[in-house]
Amino acid sequence: MNHISVDISGEIYSRLKEIAREEGCSPEECLTTALTEYIVSRQDNYLTDMNAVNRVERAFFLSAGE
Repeated sequence: MNHISVDISGEIYSRLKEIAREEGCSPEECLTTALTEYIVSRQDNYLTDMNAVNRVERAFFLSAGE
C-alpha cells in the first residue's frame, strides 16, 4: 500500500465524510474506493474509444477498396 496526501476543499471533505458515514467506512476508505472506480471507468472508456476508432478505420479502408 502506498501513502499519498492531497488537499481538498472543506466542502468536498464534508461531503466525503457524509458519504463515508452513510457507507459505514472511513473517509480514507471512501476516497480510495472512489479513486479506484474512477481509474477503472477511465480505462474502460479509453478501451471503448480505441475500439470505436479501430472500427471506423477498418470501415474506411474497406470502403476505399470498393
